[in-house]
Amino acid sequence: MRALRIEEEELFVRENGVVSLEALCERFHVSLNTIRRDIACMVERGSVEKVFGGVRPASHRLTPFHMRDALLSAEKQRIGLAAAELIHPGDVVYIGPGSTSYRLLDGISALSGVTVITNNLRAMEHASTMANVTLIALPGQLFTRNISFNDPDQPSFFDRYNVRIAFMSVAGISLKRGVTYDSIAESDFCRHVLTRCSKRVLMADRTKFDVVGLTTTAELSSFDVLITDAAPSEAYLEEISRAGVHLIVAGQPE
Repeated sequence: MRALRIEEEELFVRENGVVSLEALCERFHVSLNTIRRDIACMVERGSVEKVFGGVRPASHRLTPFHMRDALLSAEKQRIGLAAAELIHPGDVVYIGPGSTSYRLLDGISALSGVTVITNNLRAMEHASTMANVTLIALPGQLFTRNISFNDPDQPSFFDRYNVRIAFMSVAGISLKRGVTYDSIAESDFCRHVLTRCSKRVLMADRTKFDVVGLTTTAELSSFDVLITDAAPSEAYLEEISRAGVHLIVAGQPE
């Protein structure tokens, strides 16, 4: 299946940096014309860039957080507001790293007694100004790429609390590789959080589909809800349904 082969090719490029066309042909046992068509697809969706004689991972993978945070800002805001509708007064919620998850805070200013547990610096900054929110900041060293804190002791700290619902952004969603992250530490902690919460919500704008991050965190079926800003392809709709995940397209009636 071409879509799965392209995912494998993207992962190969990410793992190896600059890769020649010949190396791709040899690795995936396809013709040069086929590789060129696959590359055209990858370039169009922004996962790789052409260089002389080959390709490399797209430079936006190294874009500073504040620049990524500004991309698709309106779409991310809609996703955040849709996520906020899942929160009840008195809830204990976890907000994970990323440029989408923290935006749900804009939708809960009228809810009383909400406790927010987070390792997301943007979420900490925002929640600290909200009188209706009790903020619990997870400890650790700041990971500047995602403006989040990481520490080996975070799981034991997190386990002190009975979190009802967790909200997580993501590096990519792939039919073959599942839900992926670009940080091993963040991925490991996300995997732990998934086992400790009653409800798990994945927040991903439309550019995250068909993207493979550094490491697989979980299958799509590990989440209860997926919130995005545009309906994904038919293949993803089928996978979402098969996985038993409730799909919410922000801004559209359910």
